[in-house]
Amino acid sequence: MRNLTLTLKKKLILAFVLVLGITGLVIFLMVNANTKKVIINGLIEQLKVSQKLGNSLLDAKYPGNWAIRDGMLYKGDMLINGNFEVVDEIKKQTGAVATVFMGDTRVSTNVVKDDGTRAVGTLVAPEVAERVLRSGLEYQGEADVVGKKYQSVYSPIRDANGNVIGIWFVGVEKSVLNQEIRFLNFYMMWMVLVILAAGVGISVILANSILKAVPPLIEGIGRAANGDLTVNVPVMTEDEIGQITDKFNKMVQEQNKSLRKVLQSAENVENAVKDINSGNQDLSQRTQEQASTLEEIASTIEEVTASIRQTAENSEQADQISQTTLAVVQDGEKVVEETMEAMQQITGSSKQIADIIKVVNDIAFQTNLLALNAAVEAARAGEQGRGFAVVAAEVRNLASRTAESSREIEKLIKESVQRVENGNALVQRSGEVLRQIVENTRRASDMVLEITATMKEQAEASQQIQNAIEQLNQVTQQNAAMVEEIAASGEALGAEAENLMEIVSSFKIGEKVGEPKNKKKERSGEGQGTFSQLKQEKNLGFQEDSLEQF
Repeated sequence: MRNLTLTLKKKLILAFVLVLGITGLVIFLMVNANTKKVIINGLIEQLKVSQKLGNSLLDAKYPGNWAIRDGMLYKGDMLINGNFEVVDEIKKQTGAVATVFMGDTRVSTNVVKDDGTRAVGTLVAPEVAERVLRSGLEYQGEADVVGKKYQSVYSPIRDANGNVIGIWFVGVEKSVLNQEIRFLNFYMMWMVLVILAAGVGISVILANSILKAVPPLIEGIGRAANGDLTVNVPVMTEDEIGQITDKFNKMVQEQNKSLRKVLQSAENVENAVKDINSGNQDLSQRTQEQASTLEEIASTIEEVTASIRQTAENSEQADQISQTTLAVVQDGEKVVEETMEAMQQITGSSKQIADIIKVVNDIAFQTNLLALNAAVEAARAGEQGRGFAVVAAEVRNLASRTAESSREIEKLIKESVQRVENGNALVQRSGEVLRQIVENTRRASDMVLEITATMKEQAEASQQIQNAIEQLNQVTQQNAAMVEEIAASGEALGAEAENLMEIVSSFKIGEKVGEPKNKKKERSGEGQGTFSQLKQEKNLGFQEDSLEQF
């Protein structure tokens, strides 16, 4: 497969040749098409000239108008049927065949049939007859003439009255035209080949000129591929290859600088990894201590939460008892109010009884007065009124006893009213005390409610604190795990830094940055250092690797 690989020089020559070949082919096809059109157009113009020349010869030789007499075609007094003098003269001077038609029939022609005889008596093509004889127009282009293709010009022959009585034909056989076209194509093909050969020579010269700077560039790329970043390829041209060479030199220089920075960064990474590992150990210890402290805090918070929750439950029970007590006291207040109302009613009834006793006293007084009057009247009556006197005495005794009973009842009623008033006062004082008790109980119930709500809020807050402590504990545990992972990553990063420095050591980058040239020459006879030398100076202890490992 290597033997079949084309070099850049061969590719350039091949590309140039292909471009020239395709361009020549396109030009050939375009010229061929245009040449064909030009030849045909030129031939038609030549046929028109030949036709005019024939008309001039006929007018000069046979003056007069065209006419058909006795079924024959005449020019002036000259019979044209079978007269071949003019058509042969046209062919002699122009090379074109000519024909005179009477109507659509050949009467004078130098067109020959396959047997070599003149094609007299044959008919014109139908499409020509349609255009020239019937429409009176000229026909130009390809036409069938006795079974052969001709490039032709047909024009109408008119008599003195302008009537179309025949056709005047001048043409060239198509095979002659094709032969000329083939000759021109052959000539143009040779021209293209000559131009292509010249292009090959020019392409070789240009390829040599373009590619003269390629070998040094290939050599420089090979040295860079082998790890030599001190290479500097000379810029021999100002074209694209020269630009590529310049960009390659700049790229190598930038890679040299970058690798120097990578070496320094690798050393810094190694030192940073050591610091990180040390800090991670301290952080890991403190994280573990923090996790232990958080566990203790979480346990304490849990106990406090349980205590608050128990207190809240007790407060709820106290609130229930307070509510029950408040209901009982409120019922007692209602009973006292009803008692006060009943005492007031008793007082009213006692007053009514006192009024009734006064009426009874009045009645007893009147009865006693009546009994006295009755006794007086009985005394006046003598023996007749003695029985009535006894009745009057009994009535008087009864009135006296009634009055005495009324006085005793009045006394008792007064004592009862006094006692009722005293009881009413006591009931009122009891009502006021009960109202104070209700108010105090209500206040106590409200305070218990507030205490219960506060305890619930404290319980919820404590639960939230406990949850936060648990989350913080989880985060702390995660941080501890992350610290361990960071420590492992730091160790891996340190190993990767060592590997990086081993890889970079395979490249040749010249002297150390800031190193004097005389010191550099003491180290190397060629005046160039390596990353291995830089490592030894820094006591990094890395081993030199190969390009394949990179």
